[in-house]
Amino acid sequence: MNARSEIGLCGDGAFRSSSSRRNKPIVAKTRHTLTISVLIACTVMIIAASVVLSSPGRNDASLPKVPASNSRPPGTPEFVLGYAHDGIGNLLPNCKVNFTNERTGDWDNTTLSDSGGYYKFGLGSLPGGIQVGDIVNATAYYTTFIGSNETTVTPGPHFWLNVTINELMIPEFTDIAMPIVGMLSVFAVAMVVSRRNQRKEL
Repeated sequence: MNARSEIGLCGDGAFRSSSSRRNKPIVAKTRHTLTISVLIACTVMIIAASVVLSSPGRNDASLPKVPASNSRPPGTPEFVLGYAHDGIGNLLPNCKVNFTNERTGDWDNTTLSDSGGYYKFGLGSLPGGIQVGDIVNATAYYTTFIGSNETTVTPGPHFWLNVTINELMIPEFTDIAMPIVGMLSVFAVAMVVSRRNQRKEL
């Protein structure tokens, strides 16, 4: 009885040891899969945040504005009219158009082109007003493209200022560096966690 018991115990111990060895690769694989999933999720969130932060006009709220002046010298135009189009003449809808008076530095970015690419901007929105002879710049954004044009203000009820949008916007250095540094940090943390898990399994 004692011999059989010893054999049974040895056999049971060997079975358990073999089963434990078979389960270790499964546990390790599960941990590695979880680490990779967390890495991918963090990378997606970092890229999404960088896209939001790099959108046009994100710093507009930090720029001060003064109350607009309602006075307008006689003969000064009241509106800027124009069309936003690409390099081959296709009209572009829903373009954000920023108008700037080069003389005063005043700007306004509340104008959008309609479904036919047409936009109309009231010059009374510029805080310092407008004068005949001023140079007005229009910068328009469409998805990841940008274009600008400028003209001299002439007498009359309005003047035209069309914009061709055909240049790819180049992100600022910080917009590029942020997601790269974030991804490298997440990757480094994932590698440290993975090595710790491997050491525990040994």
